Amino acid sequence: LRNGVTVPTHVLWHGSGIDTGQHDEHLARRYLQRRGWLILTRNWCGAGGEIDIVARRRGILAIVEVKTRADAQQLLEPISLAQRARISRAARAFVQRHPHLNRLAVRFDLITVDRSGLVARLDHIVNAFDPPVRRTGAAPDRRVS
Repeated sequence: LRNGVTVPTHVLWHGSGIDTGQHDEHLARRYLQRRGWLILTRNWCGAGGEIDIVARRRGILAIVEVKTRADAQQLLEPISLAQRARISRAARAFVQRHPHLNRLAVRFDLITVDRSGLVARLDHIVNAFDPPVRRTGAAPDRRVS
């Protein structure tokens, strides 16, 4: 499932005083909030990984990676297995530190910001990836524990 929105680049580029990645993560948070998501935290680090955004809505805990590129072709590159593993480890650590969230279904979303044109485009890709299968050979679990 994809949902997109366009934002004029002059809104994104001028006078922010922060770097592009931080600004685009801010835009992604606003995008999610306007769709009813409660932002629990941002740039959370743990277990050797970082989560750009952790958001909650209804019975879902979304672990959101924000990917910004000036070249639209680069947005087509998948999130590497190593990146997915780091994000997944961080998500498990986050839920372990917040046990009240353990009952929620966890999904891994991607918000891309394409800055290749005069207008930046945000796309929200729901369930963008599954966490890597653990080495034990067990089937992946959609809940993070």
